Amino acid sequence: MGDSVDKTLNLIKLCVGAERVEDLTDWQANPRAKGPDGLPRHVTRMWPKRAEEVLAGDLDGAVAELRGRGVEVTDPSPVGTGRQSFLHDPSGNRIELHQPG
Repeated sequence: MGDSVDKTLNLIKLCVGAERVEDLTDWQANPRAKGPDGLPRHVTRMWPKRAEEVLAGDLDGAVAELRGRGVEVTDPSPVGTGRQSFLHDPSGNRIELHQPG
């Protein structure tokens, strides 16, 4: 029975003022959105109730596992003190994988 259990965790991250991913991308391109190091900043005060299921802590491992399953994932890149990668869900929605620094 263990293999037949659906282990999918759906996470929706809300961003005030952004209706689409492109809205956030446009904001990040704005000079006001950049930190002292020139990288874009977006601060959220929300935290998922099931954070332990979301935070793997090993971005490289998560990317390798997803790629091993045939999922296209961007290479991890630095953002602030952390790192991030992106993929798309089956509906075409852009998903961010983030590893805090």
